Amino acid sequence: MDVYTKNGNIIRHFPKEDGTTEVQLQFLFDNGSWSRLFALTIFYVAFHRQLGIPYVASSATQTKVVVRQEDFGKDAQQKLIDVMLEVRDNANLLNGMADRHLYGKPLEAVDTNSLELLEPYKAADVQGKVFLEHFAEALAGESK
Repeated sequence: MDVYTKNGNIIRHFPKEDGTTEVQLQFLFDNGSWSRLFALTIFYVAFHRQLGIPYVASSATQTKVVVRQEDFGKDAQQKLIDVMLEVRDNANLLNGMADRHLYGKPLEAVDTNSLELLEPYKAADVQGKVFLEHFAEALAGESK
């Protein structure tokens, strides 16, 4: 199901029978590295930092995650949209932070899941803890 489809930014979710839903981000730019950076950051800021929703990356590209359906209601969907647009509007900040804290640096995983229900869907660790924390803090400062 489409949650948001504007200006080449797409959010979709695919409910599953076990009470989970897979959330997918797609972007207009055709660059796997950019897609991964944006998706990794958007899911972390929206779900982990702002909403506290447990999730697992269900694709190695970090463009898909799995959450509980009950956690992905209208408010969470709107928060994901808002964060996606905010990250897009702060692409220079994102790239600068990635240069300083992500590229060429040792990657530390972030624990984004506390639910056994989601573990079977985990395809990759959410990595880049230092970068993600710095970016989320900088973004919060920009929003004030």
